[in-house]
Amino acid sequence: MQWPIIILVDNDSGADSLLNTIKDTTGTKPDRYAAYAQIDKNLYLVMTPIVGDAKSSKIEDCFSDEIKSTVLGGKTFDSNNEFNTETCYGKADFAYKVVRPNADRIDFTGFKPVLDRLVDVIDAHENGRNAPTI
Repeated sequence: MQWPIIILVDNDSGADSLLNTIKDTTGTKPDRYAAYAQIDKNLYLVMTPIVGDAKSSKIEDCFSDEIKSTVLGGKTFDSNNEFNTETCYGKADFAYKVVRPNADRIDFTGFKPVLDRLVDVIDAHENGRNAPTI
């Protein structure tokens, strides 16, 4: 129990089954807009932040439009789980063929809101503060 266990998930429809499982287990569904939720003792949930008028968010939103617009073999990036493979490439190619080889040149400042949430969880757990529980 000394260290927090943090589950980081996209804040989109893909998280619905996890949120429902948490609700079934704890009796309360986590707030999608909260910085984090303490599920139990040292178990926390962090969801990607929803910004502005958006209804959902995913980790790929943290990258700049410039990096997300990288063309590979004439194909553009599509962050959806189902996409046209004739014209688009997916998350695995984005991670391994765009992000990894260009990591030293990519501006990762878009990840600050997610990293801030992780730091908040670590600080709260370390200091024994009552976290926003679900």
